[in-house]
Amino acid sequence: MEARHYINLGTMYNRKGDFQKAVDTLRRALQRDRKNAHGYFNLGLAYRKLKQTAMSVSAYKEAIKISPEFA
Repeated sequence: MEARHYINLGTMYNRKGDFQKAVDTLRRALQRDRKNAHGYFNLGLAYRKLKQTAMSVSAYKEAIKISPEFA
């Protein structure tokens, strides 16, 4: 699968409330495309819901670095 497919799937897991599956899926997406701000943003959302603040902040910072409009 392409990175965008994994990102869409990860986003759906976030919406469904299955945050650990979202993290696993989004990490797979970012292995395929390390320059995808949407992937990092959604990963940040999932980590935040899992109360993994440091990981969440790191993912958000990466999203902003790639695409500043995420700030």
